[in-house]
Order: sequence, then C-alpha cells, then structure tokens
Amino acid sequence: MTVGFAVRWTPAEGRARKIVFDPRPAKNRWRRTEFELHESQWRQVGAERVDTVALTSESGHGDNACSDGGASDE
Repeated sequence: MTVGFAVRWTPAEGRARKIVFDPRPAKNRWRRTEFELHESQWRQVGAERVDTVALTSESGHGDNACSDGGASDE
C-alpha cells in the first residue's frame, strides 16, 4: 500500500510551513507540495514532480527510498 506523508514546522521567525508528499502510482512519481500558513489557512506556495522520495531517521535506521510511487509493505 502506498501512502503520502507531510512534514510541518514553524521557523523561529516566520509563518508555519509544511511539505506534503503524495504518491502518483500511475506515473511512478510523487508530488511535493509546499504550503505556508496564512490566517489559519494553508496556502500553496510551490509544487513539483519528484521521482524518488527517501524518508530517513537521524540514526539511519529504517531508511526507505521510494522511486516506484510508494513505499513497499515489507
């Protein structure tokens, strides 16, 4: 099963932001969309197609690169 994920953060100065990675299995790609919080609503500020996504931990355990539109169920 393929699932997307989001990363949210608030910089020391500035608006809260998030990046969302959505799988596009039919095209073997991902879509990365960046948002910025404006008055309680997320506003899209950028987007691009992505061929490979890797979600890693600081320890390096559980690294998982995906180029097929999604993570495997292993």
